[in-house]
Amino acid sequence: MADPFASSLGVFFDGPGGEAIAYAPAIALADPLLAIRSEEDAVEFPGLKHIGRIVTFEIRQSNLSRRPQKGDQITHDGRAWSIIQVKDRDDVRSWIVAVEKAVP
Repeated sequence: MADPFASSLGVFFDGPGGEAIAYAPAIALADPLLAIRSEEDAVEFPGLKHIGRIVTFEIRQSNLSRRPQKGDQITHDGRAWSIIQVKDRDDVRSWIVAVEKAVP
């Protein structure tokens, strides 16, 4: 059975949710592409608002020639981020990459 949402995937990336980033594999030059950036509380405990934030970028699988890897970098709005974790989302043909500020 065909995925009923497959035809609408581009709406999120190509619409107002998609933001330009430069993606640099650890062994190549950066390529510009669109990704969806998210930021949310990393951990919540009773009585505390939050401890830290987690930043992720959702990248279409069709935009990269290989799966993102730990240590690859993303530059967005002048900030450099280093990939620390990759989650496969084959159901929506994308990868969710968790990042931390890159060490200069």
